[in-house]
Amino acid sequence: FTRKVETDTRTMEAEVEVANTNLDLIPGMYATVKMQVDRRPKTLAVPVEAVAGGKTPTVFVINKKSEIEERPVTVGIETPTKVEILSGLEQNEVVVVGSRSQFTTGEKVEPKFAAAIVVQ
Repeated sequence: FTRKVETDTRTMEAEVEVANTNLDLIPGMYATVKMQVDRRPKTLAVPVEAVAGGKTPTVFVINKKSEIEERPVTVGIETPTKVEILSGLEQNEVVVVGSRSQFTTGEKVEPKFAAAIVVQ
């Protein structure tokens, strides 16, 4: 792998060694590859903007008292737009998305909901 991802096409050059005992393959040929990727139906995921990185990733949750609560989470795989949450957050909990610098833990807030993200 070149480890250099082209951001506009989300592609990367890779080199693969393949047995060619019959000499059916010649240099410069193109190939089509089918890859089986892991599917995780019914996975809990949040927008990447909701998770603060660091040694222990955290999210800001709006609790039942409408207060900001910072909660550590365990994350799984990440796509360009979503992060899988393995533990630390339950389905239907409300998280803060975007800049966390304007909030403090324990602060009372009135959430304004964005469109829900449903992962199938």
